[in-house]
Amino acid sequence: MKTSYHRFVDRRHPDDYRQEEIQALKRAIRAKENRLVLGIPDIGLSNLLRFLVTRADWGERNVTFAYLDCDALEDCLDSEVFFAEIARQFCEQHPGNKLEDVQGYERLKRFVLEVGGDPLDRLVVVANKTDEMLVAANAAFYRKLKGLTDLNKRVCYIFAASSCMANKVDPEELLFAGRRLIVGPFNRRDLAGAIMEEGQRLEKEFGPAEQKQLARLTGGHPGLLRAVSSAVVEEELDLLDLETSLERLLARGDVRSRCQRIWQALDPAQQATLHAIVSGQSDSGAPDTLAWLQEFGLVDEYNGEHRLFSPIFAEFVAAQQVSTPPLEPVRIVGATTISANEQEIVLAGKVLKGNQEVHVAPLELRLIACLKREPRIYTKDEIARYVYYEEEGVVEDSRIEDLVRRVRNRLGAQYIKAHWGKGYEFLG
Repeated sequence: MKTSYHRFVDRRHPDDYRQEEIQALKRAIRAKENRLVLGIPDIGLSNLLRFLVTRADWGERNVTFAYLDCDALEDCLDSEVFFAEIARQFCEQHPGNKLEDVQGYERLKRFVLEVGGDPLDRLVVVANKTDEMLVAANAAFYRKLKGLTDLNKRVCYIFAASSCMANKVDPEELLFAGRRLIVGPFNRRDLAGAIMEEGQRLEKEFGPAEQKQLARLTGGHPGLLRAVSSAVVEEELDLLDLETSLERLLARGDVRSRCQRIWQALDPAQQATLHAIVSGQSDSGAPDTLAWLQEFGLVDEYNGEHRLFSPIFAEFVAAQQVSTPPLEPVRIVGATTISANEQEIVLAGKVLKGNQEVHVAPLELRLIACLKREPRIYTKDEIARYVYYEEEGVVEDSRIEDLVRRVRNRLGAQYIKAHWGKGYEFLG
């Protein structure tokens, strides 16, 4: 059975709370795979992780968690403090492994080397609110954490961060290797339970029609649901009068604050795409930006049309001013080239976006170099001949599309424009 997390008490969520996400994380832990958990602000990442570490249904497997809230951890930007807190928690749950003569990473490393147990057991580091720490992290930080998994194959990591960190974490893919879990709004079952919980909190019985309207207004977003539920009770709003309710809800600071937090977590291209959707111009955004917004639960499709997940958030977006700032120039410096396929192909070099280096993989570097040769649209065949110059035969479109997606993730979605049926154009 599991070694319970010794300082945390669950909020008594039902056993099937966030079932899909919990099962995905449990599978990752059993398979000894790390996961980066991402979500838009106030989507409930903290509740999800806390619920995970209180699970007791691991069968015969022992799972020991070290749970860290980086916002509450003093000097969390100092990685040695982070490592020391993990070691302290693990040692407390494994008597006899005090290791008081060493601190920081060395203490954690010693613990991982010396702790015994069944090979099926797991040591899981769950870190919440990691944005600031991961922004400050360098490659050595990821290498150290990866090194622990080499010393003890039972170690794995679950880190939670906001959606804006999706393309900034682990640039060399040492730790997460692209493995992510996107947490979106509540599904129908969890949303019904959350509305009932809000009613109990506010000592208010929401009728069936009011429950349906709360679900529609908030789109299943936990933070919005809490703010709107409070507003309905405090303002004595008639939820069935949608026009009046929207106006009065958006006049409330707590409701606007939730919307503002989501809005500020988006980049200009994502904001512009949302604004275009509420303006009836959903086809004006880049396809990969729209796909990102759908992946994170901000946009869904209804009767063949795209719409925002919440009428409240849609009203908020419609009132925002959207501008498109100029793109920072992208350069390749110190390039090493080779002649192949009757062209000079870049094999190595540094990619600079403005004055900041962007870490890219070799194939990503070649795609950037290919598209930057001159300002025009490049077909997929031209890209294949340049990027995959060593390969014979046909290069599948899906490989090029995936490579374009990865480069957009590195530089920003707005840097590569897709021309339907023609190819790709570099705008930086």
